[in-house]
Amino acid sequence: MSIIKKILIGTGVLTVVLFILGGIGLYLLTQSPSMEDEIRPVEADAEDIQSFDRKIAVLENEIKAAAVAGEQREVILILTEAEVSIALGEMMGEAITEASDEFSEEMIIDAVVNLDDDMIRAIVGVEMAGIKIEAGVELIAEADEDELALKLETFELGKLPFSGLMADRIKHKFNESHTHISLDDLHIDLENDLPVELTGLAVNNGEMIIKGVTT
Repeated sequence: MSIIKKILIGTGVLTVVLFILGGIGLYLLTQSPSMEDEIRPVEADAEDIQSFDRKIAVLENEIKAAAVAGEQREVILILTEAEVSIALGEMMGEAITEASDEFSEEMIIDAVVNLDDDMIRAIVGVEMAGIKIEAGVELIAEADEDELALKLETFELGKLPFSGLMADRIKHKFNESHTHISLDDLHIDLENDLPVELTGLAVNNGEMIIKGVTT
């Protein structure tokens, strides 16, 4: 067998192997992450969006009233799983945009959030090159005397056996931008520059409890 024929056969075999491996990778990437088995179905509909907007309006009015009265007051915002799904989609959109120039916030399609035992678990739908990929995320709220932080503990892309460089970059960008967080970092669409400081963030029995104090 000539050397040229051997090279051509070897190249053909390598191409087939790479094609198969690429197909397996794409298949695993488009599968639901293992975390989805633990997620309860939650769907944010038009009513949830209206409820979310009403709660934000009430919070803004309380903050403004305290400012007019010159008082320092505690304000509390309690959000359901469906309402947190709305905000988390925007948070993840920000994180993937900062992780790579090839990503944009519009690539985040939806988010399904569960709130249990101080943990935020979610399945986030991402559209890449016309293909929907689901990411499983786990977040926890951390607090000490100096700051509040929202930390992305786990990030799964489909059923790939490893998260890869891009997933690690998304985790890094998310955690970097959600250390010493303010109400603005939670993407709850408050007016800018309202005189309020975030003082507490807790997850309990299907609700997220956000506390602040007017300044």
